[in-house]
Amino acid sequence: MADCIDALITANIKSVLQTVSVANGYNTNLGTVEEKRSEFNSCAAADTFTLLVKLPPEYDEDYQHTEIGSLEFLILYFNGKDDSKGNDPIQYTDRNVGADIQRALMVDRTRGGYALNTKVTGLGHNMFYQPSPQGSDVGTIATWFLVQILRRIDADDPYQI
Repeated sequence: MADCIDALITANIKSVLQTVSVANGYNTNLGTVEEKRSEFNSCAAADTFTLLVKLPPEYDEDYQHTEIGSLEFLILYFNGKDDSKGNDPIQYTDRNVGADIQRALMVDRTRGGYALNTKVTGLGHNMFYQPSPQGSDVGTIATWFLVQILRRIDADDPYQI
């Protein structure tokens, strides 16, 4: 069976993020791109990786009954580096990761023909803390990026445009 329109848009974003690398002309290597799992251990990853999270709809948006609705995604980029040890400061990483993600996503704003528009709505960074095997908390910095997709969908059949 074919995937629904929302799944096809998610797959499109994931495949686009997988192209963001220095070898492809960007300033950033996004590393492995994964969709959200119920649990993940960000601090165990020494390498960079990117997490793609489809956010739930706004409580007042009933996208089941509209032909045009929006999807929102949170993209988390974990660079696995300590900016106090001579690596690029987080502000530099924020700007370049954000610019590279935006550049990649804007190549096709229609997400393969399933959307009307793609819009960047936010950028920043947070610290995520997790217990380490040694018993103390370990912090990992992640750059976050919010993207809104104005998608097309058949209100009666979410597998159709």
